[in-house]
Formats: sequence, structure tokens, C-alpha cells
Amino acid sequence: MLESVRGSARELPEFYRGIRAMGMGNAYTAVANDEDSVFYNPAGLAQIRRMRFNFINPKLEASKDDYSSVQDIGDAAEQFDASAVSKLFGKNIYANGSMFPNIAFPHFLLGFIYQGEFHLQARNKAMPRVETRYLLDRGLVGGFAFELRGLSRRHFLRLGTSVKWITRRGFDTTIPLAKLMAADKSYFKSLLKGPASGVGLNVGLQYDIPIALTDDLIIGSAWQDVGDTDFASRVNGDGPPKIRNNLSAGLGWIHRFSKKSTAMQNIKVTAEARHLTEENRDPRLKAHLGMELDLDSIFLRFGMNDLAYTAGVGLDMWLIRVAAATYAVETQTLAGMDKERRFALQLEFGFDLARKTSRTGRQEDRYRRPRQ
Repeated sequence: MLESVRGSARELPEFYRGIRAMGMGNAYTAVANDEDSVFYNPAGLAQIRRMRFNFINPKLEASKDDYSSVQDIGDAAEQFDASAVSKLFGKNIYANGSMFPNIAFPHFLLGFIYQGEFHLQARNKAMPRVETRYLLDRGLVGGFAFELRGLSRRHFLRLGTSVKWITRRGFDTTIPLAKLMAADKSYFKSLLKGPASGVGLNVGLQYDIPIALTDDLIIGSAWQDVGDTDFASRVNGDGPPKIRNNLSAGLGWIHRFSKKSTAMQNIKVTAEARHLTEENRDPRLKAHLGMELDLDSIFLRFGMNDLAYTAGVGLDMWLIRVAAATYAVETQTLAGMDKERRFALQLEFGFDLARKTSRTGRQEDRYRRPRQ
């Protein structure tokens, strides 16, 4: 029912947006190598060389309009009716909060995801309508990856898969004028579907080609939520919105600033196409570019998502990681029609069993000493 009223004027869907990936323009498939690989490209889990416990890692996101409409949002929360909503016309109200405590082993990760999202767009005063989405997800996520020798003894193929078992409650619908005039909190409660459970499968690969002592070319591809992750209600089959599949492919170039095998500092440049199976969408919205400057404990990130700039910064202090990012999404079918700027902040508490020598990333000069 809800799927039938969903228009094409929506942002391209993402189940989970990692703060590092969004700082890099969401061009992350080829260079994924940390805990967020389980969502983006599970093949990246093969690059986890140490055990890490991430106990608390809250991530908060909000749109630019949230800050300029605090009072109006408060009024709508108190009494959601036509008068309150009229103050929000032309605004994009968005909020997302998530927690992903996890344990990462070499080549393997197991975690628990809990996230909530609310998005409201009130458009067209001549023909008022409200497009609104509310989702609450929780469940288990696990992934595994391994690395093989490629076509050459200096090439490496990484393959990975991850599975998530998610319980979802929520809705994604358009409220027309007739319903809007009578809308209240009880009406929104009637829209809620679930809770219902679904199982999603991700598969991915990375092909690593050393092209110099300090440079690598990586080809990556991933298919998230193969065949869509559906949530069928136990009562009547009319469940919450499904998680749509996302096929992506990209290239990454990594340049290390030193020939030493223990060197950590590097720069990553990456480009990819996402949502390749989505139809009736501007192809430009599927193109993503990104880069990351890794200075060992400080990270600077830049990119392009939906033809808009992204930027991010990260700080790794071993027990504490802090990251921030800004990005924009296009909420219409064509590029340049309705950009929504968002901001994200994440604070993470955890620890590695080994600090420097087992940090994520390349630990040896494979060009000089390929694996046997």
C-alpha cells in the first residue's frame, strides 16, 4: 500500500550512511576498509587486521532547515494540523540517529544496529501535500571476508558477504490536502506499519593492483540488499517500507607518502556509480567522487554527492574517535531541483587490542614482498 503511493520524487535510498563515506561523497565501495564495510562493501572486512571493540558510537544527522525552523517544528510537534504544517512549506526537515556497537575481528565483524529516521517535506502551497517518512530499525549485522591471490602474484582479490536481520517499524507516504486538513497525532499512528522483520544480504569484491612501490589501483563492486529486503507483516502482509537494493561499482587510487611498509599516511581518490538498478533517475545523481587525506590520526575528506560538495574531518585518539561531515542530497528526480544540505556528527568510544602496528590498512609492501 505505502509503496504504491511513493512517488519518484525521493532521494536515492540508503539504509545506512557512514560518516566517513559521506565526507568522501559516498564514493566508498572501492576503498572500504573499516567497520562500515559491512554496510557498503563487505569485501573491505578482509583489510581489518586487528581486533577492535566499539562500545558506544552515536551518530546524529540533521538538515540545514532544522536549525532555521526550530520553533515551527516545536509547534508542529505540539499540534500537527494544517496551520502548523503551513509554516514548514518549502522546508526539508530531516533527523537521523543511530548506534552501531560492534566487535571487529580480522576478516570478521558482528554488531547491533539501532537507528531512527524522520523526514518531512511540505511542498506546493497551491496543492498542499506532505511527504513524510518515519523509520525505526534495530537488528543484528554480521559479515565475513577473505583475500586471495589475483591474476598476478602481486594482485589481490577480496571477497566478502554480510547479512543483517532487521526489525522495522514505520511508514513512507504522501499526505494529500484532504487528509492534511484533518491530520493529527492519531492519524500518524494509524500510518505506522510493523514491527516486522526482514533479512538482507550484501555481497562485494575488491581487486587490488599495486602499480608502484607507493601506489595501488583498486576496483570495487558491491550489491547491497540483493533483491530488496522486504518486511512482511505477520498479520496481513502489509509491512513497513522495504530496503531497496543498491548496485555500485567504482575505482580507487591510494598513494602512500613513504615506501616503508609500516607507513600509515596516504591519500585516497575514488569515483563510483551507485544505484545502478534504479530507473527513471537522472544519471548524474548516481555519480560520486571522493578523496581522503590520512595523516595517521587526523583525516580530511572531500567529495561530491548528488552534484553537491561534501566535506568531513576525523580525529583518531585510540580510545576516542570524533568525526563530522556535511553533505547534500537531491530530493527530486532531476539534478538541481531541490537540494537538501545535511550535517552529521559521530563520537565513538572503543579500543584496539593492538594500537599502531595493527591499524586498518596496508601493513606490508606487497609490491616488494608479495604474499606466497
